[in-house]
Amino acid sequence: MKYSRGRLLSAFERCTNGYRRPFDTGHFNDQCVIGPATGYGPAVNEWESLKTGRPMGRVRVPVRRTPASRSAAGQVSSDPQGPRARDKGCDRAPFGRMDARGLRARGKRYNRASFGWVDLRGPHEVWGLRLRGVSTSHRPLISTVGAAILACIALTSCSPRPDGSSAPGLTAPTAAAPQIVITPSDRSRDVALTSTVVVRSDAPLQSVTVTRGASKSQDTTAGVLAGQLSADGRSWTSTGGLFADTQYQVSAKTSTVNGISGTVDAAATFTTANPEKSFKVSWEPVAGQTVGIGTPVTLTFSAPVSDRAAVQRRLVVTTDPPVNGAWNWASDRVVRWRPQQYWKSGTRVHVEANLAGLDVGGKRFGVKDRAMDFVIGSAQISYVDAATHTMKVYRDGVLQRTLAVSLGKSSSPTMSGPHNVLGIAPTVIMDSATVGIPKGDPDYYYETVQWNVQFTSGGEYVHSAPWSVGAQGEDNVSHGCVNASPADAEWFYRFSRVGDIVDVRNTGRPPDTSQLGNEWSISWQRWTAGSALPPATETTGAPPAGAGMVGAAASPPPTTRS
Repeated sequence: MKYSRGRLLSAFERCTNGYRRPFDTGHFNDQCVIGPATGYGPAVNEWESLKTGRPMGRVRVPVRRTPASRSAAGQVSSDPQGPRARDKGCDRAPFGRMDARGLRARGKRYNRASFGWVDLRGPHEVWGLRLRGVSTSHRPLISTVGAAILACIALTSCSPRPDGSSAPGLTAPTAAAPQIVITPSDRSRDVALTSTVVVRSDAPLQSVTVTRGASKSQDTTAGVLAGQLSADGRSWTSTGGLFADTQYQVSAKTSTVNGISGTVDAAATFTTANPEKSFKVSWEPVAGQTVGIGTPVTLTFSAPVSDRAAVQRRLVVTTDPPVNGAWNWASDRVVRWRPQQYWKSGTRVHVEANLAGLDVGGKRFGVKDRAMDFVIGSAQISYVDAATHTMKVYRDGVLQRTLAVSLGKSSSPTMSGPHNVLGIAPTVIMDSATVGIPKGDPDYYYETVQWNVQFTSGGEYVHSAPWSVGAQGEDNVSHGCVNASPADAEWFYRFSRVGDIVDVRNTGRPPDTSQLGNEWSISWQRWTAGSALPPATETTGAPPAGAGMVGAAASPPPTTRS
């Protein structure tokens, strides 16, 4: 409403006598005044003329983050914080920076004015008043005008009438309701997998939940996106990656706080993009499997990895009980994790590959996270001796059976060293051409072989060999495998599991550690040197300080013939 000059001066003079002259003419429009303690409304003040009769434009003081306003006479915007006043006292209010474009007085155009603190206690002064595009001679006038404008706006609400009532037309403001802003915004589509979900509010957040729907294209189930709340409780940021081609639902609620009216709930739904090129992982062992004490965790990626450290930071191994372990890169597509010593029977292992949202370059992105669990079974170790042509099979330190065997002949010796079983199969076609012995060579073979236990990726097995039964226990005549009788081979096949140890000795051929199955032939120093991250930064479920090593290899039994 409009105030007459007399009424305006009366309210003004009750507080101060210092700034009366600029308001000798014109009138004061007040749509919503500043409250004495907490609430602020968008006070709009117009001066039709200022002593000289020249138009002053319009000033808008926003309550909260309101955008700058424009008028034909000019534009003024303020600091995002807006004005504030001390609780109850209304002693001082920071007005931040106010940009005045189009402000005119005495024929001079003023581009910008910045106001700092306004003291409402009296005498009313303005600190930090800065003018841009203003000559020195005009500064006193604008300073007086600015102080009078701001003091008057505040005092018309802070100053009571003599009878204790508010000025006519003025009402005490109500506290503002809280607001919640969610990023990505509601109904967004094709959201980049590298995006972060952020929830912000001007009040403390009571709860934030981000649920993930199942995705048929990615073969994923529903889940929850992890996140972290800021120290002041007013911002929540996701810490997990976004799955591809997946719908997410965000819900948030504020808690009560002084100066803000009530609480508010907010929700948003968005869907992520499905990149043309994906980055995935497969692994051994598989989820739910019970494996041997020599099992490494082996991850194979769908594309070469250029930044191994970035990928390794997304990989996690945790164990119960804790063990000391590390990652080792076999190639740019294969990385392995193993403990320093053989696993202890009964250990439970949890593996995560949190690749969702990871940009690996070449417009290729991790499209989902994966996790799996497996258990370490009994300690099964077989000692194979090329000198005695025997294999002694132990479970938990107890001898189960001694087998007569034949190892690789001198021209193709079996690889020495402790090996871990890579797989078992009832039938395998063995073609010597795949290991460098072509068809037409005197040593060429192509056989369908039964009861196979593989212990190197180069193609070495313990298997049934009825053709060499006469040499088994007496001589080494194979092309590198461990030959056994059909009955013994079947027994061993049914006894074995992935990760069991086959420890071959006295062959004269050192282990080839570039092949899988030879992880335990690599010293611990060399193994840890193959990690892309220093040991202190690996997330591998290392034991707490002071914990000892577990799962030590069993002492080899005597290798005498039985």
